[in-house]
Amino acid sequence: MRLAASASDVGRSIIAPPGVSIGRAGILRQAFERMVRDPDFIAESARRALEVEPLPASSLLKIVSDDMAMSADVVEGLRVIMELEK
Repeated sequence: MRLAASASDVGRSIIAPPGVSIGRAGILRQAFERMVRDPDFIAESARRALEVEPLPASSLLKIVSDDMAMSADVVEGLRVIMELEK
């Protein structure tokens, strides 16, 4: 169940490709944190009726790490369930 629910936790996150330097990742995280606190961004999100509930990078990294550690049988089971719901 956790694997299926994690997609809504992650939402529309901004990600970078593997191999991005620690320094660059830090700069991107800081920029994202500033953006979600920006009054103009908040106002525009409200105007568009978009909920913005940002998670700290550490929380997102834990979710992704936990998902990547799921066993193949759990992932396959979820894939089968999702295919049935199409």
